[in-house]
Amino acid sequence: LRFMPPVSPITTTNRPDVDPEFPSHPTRFISCFKKNFCPSDNIRIRYVDWTEARGPTYGRFVAGLMYQGESFYMMIDSHSRFDSHFDDYMILDVLRMKRTYDGESNAGGKGGILSYYPAGFNRFDVPVNSRADIMAMCKTVMVKELSVLRNQARWVKQPKRPLLQPYTAAGFLFGDATAQFEVPFDPYLDFVFDGEEILYTVRLYTSGYDAYLPGRSYVFHHYDRHKAPRFWSVPRTQWPRIQGITRKRVHYFLETYENQTTKLVVDRNEAHKLGIDIAEEKYGLGKLRNLDTFYKLALVNRETWDVDQETYCNGMEHEGMKMMGRYPMLN
Repeated sequence: LRFMPPVSPITTTNRPDVDPEFPSHPTRFISCFKKNFCPSDNIRIRYVDWTEARGPTYGRFVAGLMYQGESFYMMIDSHSRFDSHFDDYMILDVLRMKRTYDGESNAGGKGGILSYYPAGFNRFDVPVNSRADIMAMCKTVMVKELSVLRNQARWVKQPKRPLLQPYTAAGFLFGDATAQFEVPFDPYLDFVFDGEEILYTVRLYTSGYDAYLPGRSYVFHHYDRHKAPRFWSVPRTQWPRIQGITRKRVHYFLETYENQTTKLVVDRNEAHKLGIDIAEEKYGLGKLRNLDTFYKLALVNRETWDVDQETYCNGMEHEGMKMMGRYPMLN
């Protein structure tokens, strides 16, 4: 099973000038793509000055530009380590996930994406190994001061096979590379953190892709970097203003209601006025499933902002959402 796709790491992000004829793709990267990289390269690296960083989603977008036809696509955070033979296990889980998916009522879906929050590690001199439990993406919570949903996880017993779950995590995504073409990362979410994961979850779902918890831990992340500099520590005053505008793009795509009402936080007129509806056809929601269906599936009350945080997590303890009925609110 040594047909794992080449790794394409990127050190940070950049927002270069944009081609007016094709505004969703920076000319700086398109123009140098074939010249700099040979198809036989196994590792591709793009270095960008950290002072030009624009947050995680733009970094993921730029990393996606290094794709060269591999069968699978993996997205992880930096500061990560891998279990032994992680590539074998990941591809086997994709095959198991496909068998599971084909045997379930897929409700107009195309396939699954493996995703979870990797377990943490603190010492680089100690080997990392798969553990008995894993963090299932089984709940979300409304961050009321921001009016956005924040995906969360719970430790559950490591399953014997991939299990259907409601949400994805930005820290680890793996699956058929077709999803990267159909649901590319949005380059117009500068400095957005809260809201990034739920928006990508919904974009995947409405495009026909479901999230699955892997059958084991393959990746581990170094979370406790307390002394490491963060972008908000840089003496630059523009990022809070930019983040406030780009977060409205999240509200617009997710059709977020103001609390206790059915009034949209950002309607179409405001989105167009602010320019946050740019490239909506490419980076907006999919066409195979609708947004209301997702909110019902996720047990989220859009008007009251009430969220059921226990049902799916409890279900993951008993072989996943299938044990409860795949679409409990729709049956």
